[in-house]
Order: sequence, then C-alpha cells, then structure tokens
Amino acid sequence: MFSVAAVGVIVITSIYVVPNASFFFHGNQIEFADFASNALQITNAKHFAEIHGNHSRWGFYHPGPALWYLYATGEYLFHDWLGVSSPHAAHVLIGIVFQVTCAVVVVLYVARKTSGIVVPIAIALLFVHWNSMLGAPNSIWPPHVLYGPFLLLITFGAGVASGDVKLLPIVIFAGGMLVHGHVAQPLFVIPLGCLALSSVIRGGEYKNAHLAISALILAVFVLPIIVDALRGSERNIVTIFHHIKIHAGNHHTLPQGIGYFLSFFLYENKQEIVQGSATFSLTSYLWAHPTLWLVIVLIIACALTPLTSASRFVKWYSAFVTIAVILSVVWSTIQDGEMYGFNGNFIYAVVYLLYLFPWLLAATATSPIKYSYMLAGTLVAVAALWNMRQGYMLSWKGLSGLFIPKPTFTIVVASDQFDSQLKAMTQGAAGVYITFKPERQFEAFAVINQINHLGIPFRVRDGYTFLYGTKVKKHEPEVSMEVCGDSGPILPHPHNLPGSTAPCHITVTSMPTGH
Repeated sequence: MFSVAAVGVIVITSIYVVPNASFFFHGNQIEFADFASNALQITNAKHFAEIHGNHSRWGFYHPGPALWYLYATGEYLFHDWLGVSSPHAAHVLIGIVFQVTCAVVVVLYVARKTSGIVVPIAIALLFVHWNSMLGAPNSIWPPHVLYGPFLLLITFGAGVASGDVKLLPIVIFAGGMLVHGHVAQPLFVIPLGCLALSSVIRGGEYKNAHLAISALILAVFVLPIIVDALRGSERNIVTIFHHIKIHAGNHHTLPQGIGYFLSFFLYENKQEIVQGSATFSLTSYLWAHPTLWLVIVLIIACALTPLTSASRFVKWYSAFVTIAVILSVVWSTIQDGEMYGFNGNFIYAVVYLLYLFPWLLAATATSPIKYSYMLAGTLVAVAALWNMRQGYMLSWKGLSGLFIPKPTFTIVVASDQFDSQLKAMTQGAAGVYITFKPERQFEAFAVINQINHLGIPFRVRDGYTFLYGTKVKKHEPEVSMEVCGDSGPILPHPHNLPGSTAPCHITVTSMPTGH
C-alpha cells in the first residue's frame, strides 16, 4: 500500500507541477503581499525560532507554527539541496506534496475499508473538486491549506473509532496541524478527536505504543503554545482570548450559517449572496439553487446511516461527517466580521467526503441495494459537476475545463534586476529602517522579506510589529528606506494581483556612515 501511495503522490503532484514548470524551475520568484509577510515567519522556522502561526487581520497570531516548519523543510529540501528556483517555489512545492499526500492516503484507506472500485471514482472526483475550489493543493496561503488535515481528521477518526486503533497518531497529527493553522479549529478538533479517543478507550483494543506515539506527537504541537503562554505580557494566547471575549456577541443568524455552509457546494468562492445582504433568505437561496436540495437529502442520509446495517467503518464515517457538518454550521454563525469564503475553506473537505459517501455505501452493500446506491452516487456526481462549472476556473470552455489543472495560487514579483539593486543599496549596512504608506504595505512586505533574506536586521513603522521579533526592534538602523518613494529601483508589477497599482520606487533617505 505504501508503494501505491508513493506512486499516486508522485503522479498527482506532477499534474500540478509540470504545467507550472517555469514557476518552479526558472526565474527569481519574490513573494509579495501576505506571501511575503508569511515568508518572514518561514525563515524564522528555518532557524527554529518561530512559535506562532500566521498573523490574523484581527491583530493576533493563529495558535501555532506547524505550517511554517513544513514549508521551511521544503525550502531545505527543494531549494537549498535540489535547486528549485526560489524559496517560495520550494514552499509551494512541499505544500502540493503535503496536500496530495493527505488526499491519496485518505482515498486508499477508504478503498481498503470498502472496495478498490472506489479509487478511480474518488481520484476523479478529487481532481475536478480541486480545480473548482480556491486553495488546495497548490496554494500555501494559510486559510487555503486546512483541506488535507481536515480530510485526515474525519476519515482516520472514523477509522480509529471503527477499530483501527493504530491510526490514532494520524488523527493526533491532523488535529495538531488544524489547531496550529486556525484559531477556530479547536471547535472541530476537540469533539472529533475526543470521539475517536473515547472509542479507543471504550473498546480496550489499544496498545500502549499507540498512546505513547500519539502523546509524543501531541507534545510537539503543544510545545510552542506553552512557550508562548510563558512569555508574560506578550502572550499571544491572551490576545486570542481577549478577542473572543470582546467579539462574543458578533454572531450571524442560523439561516445565514446554513446558507454559508451550503454555498461551498456551489463553489462561490466569495459567498457574496450570503454575506452581501442583511435580509438574506435561506428559502429563496434554496429555491434559486435546486441542487442544494439534493445536498440536504445527502446530509440527512449520511446522518441516518449509523442507524442502518451499513458496515462499521461506513457508520462511523457517516457519524464523523455529520458532526463536521453540524460544527461547520456552528462555526459559520459565530465567526467574526463578514462571512468570507476563506474563513471556511476547510469546508471543501466536508463537501468532498459527502460527495464520496454514496459510493462508499455502494462499495459495501450487497446486490440489488448496491445498484440503488450507485444510481444515487451518479446523481450526486452529476449535480456536483453542475455546481463545479461555476467554480475557481472561470476560464473554462464548457465541461472540458473541469480537467485542466489550475495554476499556482500566489502573488510574486520576478526581477533579478530588483534583487541586485536592493543588494547594492544595502551593501555594508548593519540595519535598515523601512517606512511606507499603509496603502503600499504589500510592496513593503516584498522589500522587507528580501532584506531579511540578505540577513540584514530591519525595523518598520509602528503598527507592523508582527513583521519582526523583539530583538530586532531594539536595533538602530543605518540605512533608511521609503518604499514607493520618488526615486530608486523599480519594484516590478506583481503577478496574479488584479487591479494592482503601478510599480513603485524605493527612496534611500540616509546612508550608513563610518563603514
């Protein structure tokens, strides 16, 4: 099974890497906007100095740095050792490998628990599903990367509950990745993880080795959170709880929550219909999109399956998916601010597992019931394809576009001239102070990240302390730069940033002295 999984990961990864070969193997890719600020944390992780997740627009960090250490590992392996074009390209490559690996092992596991006939159906569904949604497998923007771990949590959680106790470490790993990745994930990880663990203890089939390995994995994920909790007034965990407290009343209605959850089955990506109107009507929304009635029937069937004579694994699979649906609606109602699609991007994992559900029933049923489930699965697949046609790949030409691998999701600039000029401007400097207007922060992030790659300490204007650590804040710089000033090297126009302003300049307002 390991060799089959390895071949599957290589083949599917190639499908997304080969069409983007120029990105991965040619040119100088410089991160821009959020990707640049995230790259600073990846660099910290590369030196085992990062304890936080990505910075939230609400002013805190998400709980943990697991993703940064994953991408730092990719940088060591693919850029430093194998020569992939840039650190960012290496981060994206390891991200694709990670997401594909999560999906492939899930598919092979459910096939082992049901029937091998599930594999081609699941892989085909996965490929089209990925091409229709923003995010996995080829985005490393943090809100887009919870898909793979969420698949692992639900599927292997069901496996552990059904008797495969040896898989408990995978469930713990998936839960750790999710909690580190987003502040809301304890809402999902704690109930589903406890359900799997309670089944293990109640069944009495576990071995101490399974618990020991799980405890070790858990300790690794808990360690940075404990380190943060010991930092006194700078504790991120305090900031998170403070935010939760002051925003406790900022809820959405239950109809909005249900509509938000169902919108992922339409691959809207922006959820504009649900969040765009204070008078949102769930009834009108359902009548405007008839395929959603089929989704509701599918959810009900999934919820009732544990009461039937289905196989033990399928019963637990249905239970875990149903709980995930309920918790997703709960999260939809309690999330802060506007109901952006990226807030619930992980819901696409639930969408995929629900679409796969009828085929698992068919694979484990006996004739003639089997053919009824296959018919239901076909009907669901047709409805899914109908919904997917309005998804991420807006440039599709008919249904043929369903099978075109989507491009890499990123925002970068590519200019060897910019890189060399920046090196010349900072040559000999022991530190740099960087100023910029708030509306040009994305350009500034790109410059700051490149200065950090040069190993030069830097400071930034007040209000952007999330870009650096306390040690650097005390440094007195020798070079002062204004990003988007009146003269200096041109910052190239970023790729994949529609509506971006014209390229800007960097003004050096003071130079180092005495060096």
